Amino acid sequence: MSSNTSCSLLILLSLLVLLILDFANLTVSSSCPRKCGGINIPYPFGIGMGCYLEHSYEIECVNYSSSIPWKLVPFLSAIRKEVVNIYLPTSYMGVYSMDMGFVRIKNKITSKGCSSDGEEHVSLLNLTGTPFYVSHRNRLIASGCNNMASLTNVEPIMVGCKSSCSATNRTASKDYLAEIYCDDYSQILVKTSTSCNGKNFNQTSCNGFQCCETNMPAQIQQIVGVRIDSTTTTGGCKVAFLTDEEHSFLNGSDPKRLHAKGKSTVALSWFIHTTNRSYVDSLGCQNLEIFRHLREKTLESTYGISCICDYNAYRSYARCSCNKGYHGNPYLQGGGGCKDVNECLENDYDGNYKCMGGTCVDLQGHYECEYKKHRPLAIGDMQPDEYVSENEEEREEGVVEVNIKVESWNNVAVTAPTYQCNIAASSSLWSDVEPLFPLQTL
Repeated sequence: MSSNTSCSLLILLSLLVLLILDFANLTVSSSCPRKCGGINIPYPFGIGMGCYLEHSYEIECVNYSSSIPWKLVPFLSAIRKEVVNIYLPTSYMGVYSMDMGFVRIKNKITSKGCSSDGEEHVSLLNLTGTPFYVSHRNRLIASGCNNMASLTNVEPIMVGCKSSCSATNRTASKDYLAEIYCDDYSQILVKTSTSCNGKNFNQTSCNGFQCCETNMPAQIQQIVGVRIDSTTTTGGCKVAFLTDEEHSFLNGSDPKRLHAKGKSTVALSWFIHTTNRSYVDSLGCQNLEIFRHLREKTLESTYGISCICDYNAYRSYARCSCNKGYHGNPYLQGGGGCKDVNECLENDYDGNYKCMGGTCVDLQGHYECEYKKHRPLAIGDMQPDEYVSENEEEREEGVVEVNIKVESWNNVAVTAPTYQCNIAASSSLWSDVEPLFPLQTL
């Protein structure tokens, strides 16, 4: 056998081995577990080798729980935190910025004077070197008497709040304004003895009395700590923590109960960071800048685009989302993760079905509404109904259907033709419209 023949066979054998390995990887990926303890684990996150994009997205499904023994609990391996939920980004609605996916984790709270040793326990989130950062969904909550709490590692910005148990200076005007607050929100807030009882009108939220809260700074943060001012000499249990959960006076003014929980739920936003530059290309998504350029020209040109990605020149950092009219996971390898949805089966923003009074027609990436177009009745001439199509985007831009119904002199109801008109148009256009039934002089 010649050396050339042997070399050719060796090359073919190597290619065959690579194909077999690729097929094996696809098989493993398709059989990857996508739940742990009842919590969904969507890609790029995954459990087990070959089931996640990079180490940062590795989930360990651990047979342990502090509350329920032997319950499976997901842990985010890169930061060693228990995972509560993982959310993919919502569909892109054409706004300036894209939505980010977020993962909710459990993080220790900061406390002082709550344990038997009396020591201060400080919480710190360090997310450097990972594709995670502290989401703006979170707020700083502090509870306890004379508790001055603040965020660390956010310099030069100063973020903090103070809760106090001392009686506030009350005036007649403050009580009146508090009463107005309770009346306005009586349908939202349950009136209890601690909220709107005539004495403590201002105790419906953590506004400084026994608990306080404040927002995250505008800048993106990957290192955030929570501390309680060490100069505070007043005794008693004090706690402070970041959380994306709602807190009010009812569930935020008892520091001992909060300390007993030990941890709070914190939301972390995430993006794609990978050394595999071909991964973003494999998603088959449109570049965000090109998508915006197409949308400015005509909406119809974007209906067939299922997903959009915003990435840097090296494609090592990216964030993606499904386009409006599509749902799913834009991060699935090979693309096709965003599927066209049937909007006609969904409710509108106000809870009603699409195209009330008409027929909804589902189309690729969008939908249209069809309404009957009636002609006026004429003696001896019965015209068949016609249909007009109302595009979803036209409705959003102010094009509406006008159906005029009048009564003739003999009390017979007559329906005028249905017209399409632009409500933003000049009112002078109506001067050219002739009345259906001109007034006649008797």
